[in-house]
Amino acid sequence: MWLPLTLILILFIAFCLLYRVVSQSRNIELSTLDKRERNIEEKYRFLASRKRSLGAEIREKENRLQTLQNSQEGIRTISAGDLGATDDEEDANDKISRYLIQQGKITLEQHQKVLDKMSVLQMDYIGVSLTLGFIDLKTAKQTLKANKVAQHSLSVSK
Repeated sequence: MWLPLTLILILFIAFCLLYRVVSQSRNIELSTLDKRERNIEEKYRFLASRKRSLGAEIREKENRLQTLQNSQEGIRTISAGDLGATDDEEDANDKISRYLIQQGKITLEQHQKVLDKMSVLQMDYIGVSLTLGFIDLKTAKQTLKANKVAQHSLSVSK
């Protein structure tokens, strides 16, 4: 009678020890994975912010370049597609803003004011430009039409 009880007790103790070892290794593995996840998320946030800052720097330098070209040659008519930008690289607001600056419809200072007000007013670039009085309705329609043609010609040329 004592032998089966002793055997059951030994098996129970062995099971508890095995469960404890497995639980500890699982906890160690989970903490290691959590640390790796935090490191990867931190790297992602850094790279995403770096990408945004580099994109803003590129847009600023392209606008400066275009301003310099316009001041030397006089303002000439080009569309956002002429800059070599693809649909994947920029959104419609960037294309529209660049087009309006190149056309001489708005200045760089007005462009910055529009960008500052976009999040406050929850409107797109043309809507904010119209609201602030920097462009009129006719210019807005021409801008939309010119950028639709540029987007279509980009997709056809690919």
